[in-house]
Amino acid sequence: WYGDDQTSSLEDSFDRIFRGMLENAYTIVGRTPPDFLSESVLGGEDAGTGGGVMARAETPDDAELLEGPVRVPEGYLFSVRAPEADSVHLAGGFNDWSTSATPMSDEDGDGTWTVVADIAPGTYEYKFAIDGGARWVEDQGNPNTAPDPYGGVNSVLVAE
Repeated sequence: WYGDDQTSSLEDSFDRIFRGMLENAYTIVGRTPPDFLSESVLGGEDAGTGGGVMARAETPDDAELLEGPVRVPEGYLFSVRAPEADSVHLAGGFNDWSTSATPMSDEDGDGTWTVVADIAPGTYEYKFAIDGGARWVEDQGNPNTAPDPYGGVNSVLVAE
């Protein structure tokens, strides 16, 4: 679905038609379509630019970790596997790439660090800053990327 290997100039049309078919299926079986079907997965109604949130969950506990940013009622749940890290911070355009503003936690010590961040609507590039920025890694669960100025890539979030 909408990855670098599956691009088309008709993504916005496909997205709109597919969501319409799902809404019709709910109506046919006598159910009210869920509100999220009115939202494009492209990052805005018919945006046609790709990107967006890969998943949604009712609570952070219901979210699948390491699957890219997950929309939860409190914001966006981010997770990264970094068992060797002493500290991990979420850094990006939404916090001026700060290596201290958005700390992540590994409360159970399993090496998976998480944070729920309340992020204003917009499109943002981000990475995980490990050990105060000694190492920067992109979100392996998010296929949406943009080149960074150092020859690597930043992950991209389209916040609603």
